Amino acid sequence: MSENKYQIFLSSTYEDLKQERAELSKAVLSVGHIPVGMEGFNAADDASWDLIKKQIDQCDYYCVIVAHRYGSTNEDGISFTELEYDYARSKGVPCLGFLIDDKASWPAEFQEGEEIARSSLREFKSKLKEKQIAYWSTKDELATQFLASLLKAFNSNPRPGWVRADSSMSRIASSELARLSNENAELKQIVSELKVELKQDEKYEMRKLSNRLYGIRRDFSVRFSDTDSGEFESKRAPSLHFVFAALAPRLVVEDHLASLCDYFPYYTRPHWEEPADEGRSFGSPRMPHNTMQDWLTVLLSFGLVKPSDKKHPVSDTNQYWTLDETGIELLKHIRLASIEDEKLEEREGGPESDLEGTETDDSQK
Repeated sequence: MSENKYQIFLSSTYEDLKQERAELSKAVLSVGHIPVGMEGFNAADDASWDLIKKQIDQCDYYCVIVAHRYGSTNEDGISFTELEYDYARSKGVPCLGFLIDDKASWPAEFQEGEEIARSSLREFKSKLKEKQIAYWSTKDELATQFLASLLKAFNSNPRPGWVRADSSMSRIASSELARLSNENAELKQIVSELKVELKQDEKYEMRKLSNRLYGIRRDFSVRFSDTDSGEFESKRAPSLHFVFAALAPRLVVEDHLASLCDYFPYYTRPHWEEPADEGRSFGSPRMPHNTMQDWLTVLLSFGLVKPSDKKHPVSDTNQYWTLDETGIELLKHIRLASIEDEKLEEREGGPESDLEGTETDDSQK
C-alpha cells in the first residue's frame, strides 16, 4: 500500500448535512487518509473564502454532497458550496459529486422554501450531472457510495498526497509545515471569533423563545377546601414563560408530577384572592394533575423539558421530569436577565401580569 496520505475536501451546505459529513469523515479516516471539512471555518467573508481556496489548493480530491438546500450565497447570489465546486474544477482537483435521490425522505425544514433558491439549486444539480455522480438516500448508503468512488479515483487519478516527515523531510516539506502552522493559527482565530458570534446568536434565540412563551397563556384553576366540605375555586391564565420560570428550578435535577402540582399553587399563592368567610378556615390550594401534565407536554414540544431517565425503585410510580438542554439554556438566560435587570424585547407588563388574564371565580360550592 502507498505511504501517501490523501487529503479530501468535504463540501456541502452546513446545518442540514452535518451527520452526512461526519459519516464521510469517518470513512476517510477508516482508509487512512485525511478529511478536510467546513467545521473549522465558514465562507461568510472574503478572508474566510481565501482560506478555503488555499485548503482546496492543498487537497488531492474534492467531494460535494447535495440535498435540498442551496445554502448561503455571496453578493452575486451564488452559494458558497457551488463556489467551492467551481474553484476545485478550475484548479483541476478531481471532484466527486453525490446527489440525494429525489424519492428519498428528507425533513421539510431542510428544504428550500423560496423559488429563487430552488431554481438556483436545480441549476447547480444540472451542473453536477455534467460529470459522473452517484445518488444516495441515507447517510449509510452515502458512505458506501463515497468510499467506492474515492477508491476508484485513487486508482484512476492518483495524486501527490502527503508522506511522513521521517520518510521525506526536505527543505520544501519543512517550509510547507511552517506555512500550514501559520494557517492553522489563522483558522483558530477565525473559529474563536465565530464562537463569540455564536454566543450572541444563542442569546438572541433565547430572547425570541422567551417572547414566544410570554405570548402563550394556559387556563388553570385552584381549589380551596374548608372543614365544612365547602369549596372555593379561583381561575388564572398564566403565560407559559411564568409557568416555566416557576417550574424550571425544581427540574434542574428532576421532580415528579404530584410534587409539581403541590408546589405551583404554593409558589403562586401571593397572586390568589383567597376566600374570606366568617367562621370558615380554608386549607392549602390544590390544582388538577391533568393541568400540570398539559403544561409539561407543551413545554416538551418546545424542547424545554423531557421525561427523566434516572432510575427509581419499581414501587415508585411517579412521573419524573427534568430540563432538556434548551430548557437549561433558557433558565440561565432568565436568571442572568433577572440579575442584570434587563428588559426583554416586546414584553408587556410585570411579573404579576404573567399570571393574570381571566377573572377570578370566587364561587363557593
